[in-house]
Amino acid sequence: MADWMDEAVKRTREKFGAQRVADEKFVLEDKRNRELGDQFYSSLRAWLYRAEKEFNTKYGSQVLIVTDAEKRVTIKASLTRADSKQAELSYNDILQQITWVTGTGDTEHVIRLKFSAREDGMVAESGTQEWTVKTFGQKIIDGVLS
Repeated sequence: MADWMDEAVKRTREKFGAQRVADEKFVLEDKRNRELGDQFYSSLRAWLYRAEKEFNTKYGSQVLIVTDAEKRVTIKASLTRADSKQAELSYNDILQQITWVTGTGDTEHVIRLKFSAREDGMVAESGTQEWTVKTFGQKIIDGVLS
């Protein structure tokens, strides 16, 4: 039995060994990317809350309002009684992307998160543009304040 088992294990390793190593590597990379993506989104939410507090303090009025419910964040700017704008972000950890809806829902951007060795973590990417947490947060806030 031992000789047969050793031979069966050897044949199986030869046939599927490389694919198994590739599969294990994929699973580990996917896990790392999900963790980094969650960290990016969490950092973005925290950055938006800090920006809300600092902007309103410096402006002297409650202009920016950031609210969130788990994987959805709403950023609203009430510039005057008659003029307000908002953006909504929703995060999909499986697809590693943030959906960014501006205005009244007419404009939707799908922002992909990708690993960046330069940033030692994830960056947001759309087309040829890449943003760190800070630059992406600034872009969102600038959009609702414009």
